[in-house]
This record gives sequence, structure tokens and C-alpha cells, in this order.
Amino acid sequence: MSILEISIDSSHKQLIAKYQKLIENNSVVNEFNLLSPENINVNTKSQQIDHQIELCMFTVITGLDEVTIKIFTGCYIIPQSDIYKTSFRLSNPIQIKRGKNAIKISVDTFGDKKLNKYESLAMVIAANGSPFKVILVKT
Repeated sequence: MSILEISIDSSHKQLIAKYQKLIENNSVVNEFNLLSPENINVNTKSQQIDHQIELCMFTVITGLDEVTIKIFTGCYIIPQSDIYKTSFRLSNPIQIKRGKNAIKISVDTFGDKKLNKYESLAMVIAANGSPFKVILVKT
């Protein structure tokens, strides 16, 4: 089974609490929402949003000799299915991430718009399409 590891700086207590709430009821998921860490005024046609997290998707394999190996499998960051209801579009609608990556998403908008704190425009899915478990790591 694949594992999505989300790393958040321990100083972001409210953001950690929001992600913990998303994780607590889901043992295995097919998709996972990325949350805006703060209220953001998007006042240019295209702006990059730092989600203040790092993601890493991997599969854990244990061999016959009980040696555990992490195989980085990668993930896609794709738009939320209801993004069409907003004024936002992802500049790069599909992003492939391998290894540990800081998540910064570029959005396009038409005019001045506000992205609300904890609003989600994008989600993570496994590169191979399989379900995955989400774990949170405070750094």
C-alpha cells in the first residue's frame, strides 16, 4: 500500500489541526485535499501559493529478511472536481511529484479574488491510481 507523508512545520498549529481532522476519519483514501494555509488575495493574473507543507508518496516493502524498503512512487496534484465553480484555475493542472517536495501551486484568476484560509483548489492522488494511507509528520 502507498503512503502519503505530509510534513508541516510544528509552528503551524492551526494548519496541523485541520490536516489532522481530515486524516482522522480516513484510514485509506483515493484522494486527499490540499488546504490553503491562509487567506490569500490573488491580485495578479497568475500567482504562486505556498501551501507550507511537503509531500512524499512511497510504498513500503518488507523483504523476506525483514528489511524494510521505501520506494518513492510519486503522486499527481490535480484540480478539485468543483474548481469550475470558482474564479480560479491551476496554471499547471497536473503536476507529478516524486520524492519529498514543497508544495507551491500556481493559480490563474480573472480579476482580484480572495482564496479563503483552508479552502482547497487541488488534491493529491497516487501516480498509480491506487488507494493510500495519509500520515502527518510535524517538523
